[in-house]
Amino acid sequence: MEFDSSSLTISFAVDGIVDLIKFCLVILGAYRLIVSLRYMLPRDYLPFVSKEMSETQTLLVRAEAINAIPKASEHRTNLTNLNAQFLPMRMESNRAAGFTRQLQLVFFSGLTIRLYLLNTKIEAIRVKIELAMDELQLATGQGATTTGLAATATAPKI
Repeated sequence: MEFDSSSLTISFAVDGIVDLIKFCLVILGAYRLIVSLRYMLPRDYLPFVSKEMSETQTLLVRAEAINAIPKASEHRTNLTNLNAQFLPMRMESNRAAGFTRQLQLVFFSGLTIRLYLLNTKIEAIRVKIELAMDELQLATGQGATTTGLAATATAPKI
């Protein structure tokens, strides 16, 4: 039985390249996991929720100013209730200094999930307000706004 040393060398070279590619993919996967881990921590997600809350409150004030929504509406009540839920979550996250304490909030109290749910409720109120503003502007003949989600969903782009 004869061995062909050239085919054996090529086989080891191909195996080495495959192993190198596998190693690179493992490193990239670990890097992606570490990068996405920061969005699991409540302290890193709080600014997104806070920004969404303030933008929605500003939009509500604008909608009330143009009489798209009455002053005493369910949107203001819901937004006030969500803000009241948000403040204790923010305090709870601010009290938990350090990475391990933030991980405890993620896994034991589910703070990140509660923040995600709160953010989706705020976004739903925002969409309702934008729809009310767009309906008013369409009814008055001014055309739809270009800033709202509802306008981009209903008006085709040319």
